[in-house]
Amino acid sequence: QIDIKIALVVKDHGGAFPEPLDDRKSAHRGTGVHIMRYRASLMSGSLKIKPDADGETVDTCLIPSATNRHKSRGGQAMSNKTRILVVDDHPIFYQGLKQLINQEADLTVCDQALNVAHALEKIEALKPDLVIVDISLEESHDGLELLDKIWERHGSTLCLVLSMHTESQYALRALRAGARGYVMKHEAALTVIIAIRR
Repeated sequence: QIDIKIALVVKDHGGAFPEPLDDRKSAHRGTGVHIMRYRASLMSGSLKIKPDADGETVDTCLIPSATNRHKSRGGQAMSNKTRILVVDDHPIFYQGLKQLINQEADLTVCDQALNVAHALEKIEALKPDLVIVDISLEESHDGLELLDKIWERHGSTLCLVLSMHTESQYALRALRAGARGYVMKHEAALTVIIAIRR
């Protein structure tokens, strides 16, 4: 099988570009690069940053071709579905997201939670593989509080934020609170599914 990748190389003539840190406690360093690397990972890609001989920064993003991504996904055994708890208090949005997720052979929505307390009870009882969290719950920003509590009580549980708020408003705070990714609600359905699988 031929491994075809698309490469995007950018040379930065400015100052040094800091390497992002994956550790939650260091997420405040290299914020822009952290988001860039996450977006590359949504397409099974990678981002590398290093200085060249002239002391300038070279950013290289490698993305597998769409054909390769589909082949690798199709070759995997899907014996167990990824169980997803959705924390969102908007019933119409929840029903649409549930339908989108459940039409995938490897994904299933196991339940819904409406607020922080309800979500923590569901996580304890259901042990989901992934929790999708809205930032705004019951007209506040309780989603950030929930991320903190999940990190403290269920550190191995993966969380993805799906929010109407822009990345510039809440992405960094969500990543600091323990989220593994941040996707806006207006993104295409395919982007949401790719983020869930990552």
